Amino acid sequence: MTHLKVPPRLKKNPSGLLLPGLKPSNRGLTPRLNSTPSRPVRSSAPCFRSNDDRNHPPFVLIASTPLCIAFVCVSSLAGKLQPSVQPQPTASTSARSEGQVIQAVRTTAYTHSEADHLQYGARTAVGTQLKAGTIRSAAADWSVYPLGTVFQIQGDPSVYVVDDYGRALVGTRTIDIYQPTTNLMNLWGTRNVNIRVLRWGSPAKSLAVLKPRAYKAQHVREMISRLQPQVRPS
Repeated sequence: MTHLKVPPRLKKNPSGLLLPGLKPSNRGLTPRLNSTPSRPVRSSAPCFRSNDDRNHPPFVLIASTPLCIAFVCVSSLAGKLQPSVQPQPTASTSARSEGQVIQAVRTTAYTHSEADHLQYGARTAVGTQLKAGTIRSAAADWSVYPLGTVFQIQGDPSVYVVDDYGRALVGTRTIDIYQPTTNLMNLWGTRNVNIRVLRWGSPAKSLAVLKPRAYKAQHVREMISRLQPQVRPS
């Protein structure tokens, strides 16, 4: 009977498998390395092996310490270079100044004879008469354009004052322009305009009007919650 001799370079591990280039250690099997320095490894090689293992199948891969260190450094640097995401400013934190020009403001139109406005008649949210002359009424989300905000539309000599609000406007930057007739309302339609704020309204006065109505509607409560951070404690 012919006996096969196990080459001295092949060592048995506890599971009985023969692995090339391994030697026993306290932690199990570790790669055998020559004392002579390894030859430079070509960049096209899929892995790095010691010089002693070039004639054997690549069962054991030897990690390149400089490569690992470089990878960790590059990964850490890449994480630091990633741009941080800054929160977008909200209506309550936006800077407000007289004479400020706001571009591309979406505007719509409404009239007192619409079905959802019949119960209020031709009156504003503060109980005054809706205006349609040189000074005109406008409705908006009061947490964006507080009660009493005065503005002009570029190309329009009229002066508008925010004295009304509406359910569909809350949570938007849309301004609803009052028109005295349905024909004028339809003629206005929807327009994107540039406005110049002549005077900003008062968040405190807005809250004074809205707080007693908080129990009536959700959109009123939403405006109150956005207005409260804008009012400085006295």
